[in-house]
Amino acid sequence: MRLCIPLTCYCLKDPGGNSPLHYALRRGHEKMAIQLTEMGADIRHENKSQQTPMFVACQHGLEGIHDIVGETRDNTY
Repeated sequence: MRLCIPLTCYCLKDPGGNSPLHYALRRGHEKMAIQLTEMGADIRHENKSQQTPMFVACQHGLEGIHDIVGETRDNTY
């Protein structure tokens, strides 16, 4: 089952520079994070606190997502 995400939302940022990928990972939504990266979300984007989505994932105990998201991004190039 695919999540329904508008095609342009992955590149939006809030005033703090957080992307939807930051939010998905902060809330533990691994499936959404994977789909966002498949759509082209930047896993290296830093928010205004200089936190990447992968930093946020590790901060919230989602260390395993790094391998999954990394594989997803590697397969898109």
